[in-house]
Amino acid sequence: MRKLTLCLSLLAALLLPCGVLAQEIVVTPSSWDFGDVLIGDTETSTFTMISDIDDDLRVFAVEFLFGEDLDFSVSGYSEPIGHPMPMGSSIDFYVDFTPTTLGWHEALVTVVSNDASNPIATYSVSGNGVAAPVPEPATMLLIGTGLAGMVAIRRKKRFK
Repeated sequence: MRKLTLCLSLLAALLLPCGVLAQEIVVTPSSWDFGDVLIGDTETSTFTMISDIDDDLRVFAVEFLFGEDLDFSVSGYSEPIGHPMPMGSSIDFYVDFTPTTLGWHEALVTVVSNDASNPIATYSVSGNGVAAPVPEPATMLLIGTGLAGMVAIRRKKRFK
C-alpha cells in the first residue's frame, strides 16, 4: 500500500501543473540524529514544512522511501493529498524512532510535492539503538551491604 501511495503521489506531482518555477518547499531540520535510544523506547522529532512561494504549494506524500528501516515512522501529517499550502504557511509532521535492534539505524523521509525545483525532497534521519545499562556486580554488592546494614540497625533498635 505504501508503494502504491508513493507512486501515485509522484505521478500526481509530475502531472499536476507546477505553476511558478520558483516554488520551494523548505523542511526544517534538514536532517536529524536521534542519538542513543534504548531498545523499545521512542524518541520523536518535529519537522516543519514551510511554503516559500507566492503560489500554492501542494504536498502529496510524507513517508519513507521503499524498504527503509521499520524502526522509524512518520505521523502527524494528516492533510488531504494535494492540500494547498499558501505562502508562509507551515505544516508539522513527526518522525518517531523506536529501535527494536541494537546498532545504527538510518532512513530517508520523502516529501513529494509540486515544487518545480525539487518535487521529491529527501531528509535523513538516524539513531543508535542501545541496550539498557545493567548494574555491575560491585554495585549490587554495595546495595546488598547497605540493605543488610539497615536491617541490622533496625533489629538493634527493636531489641533495646
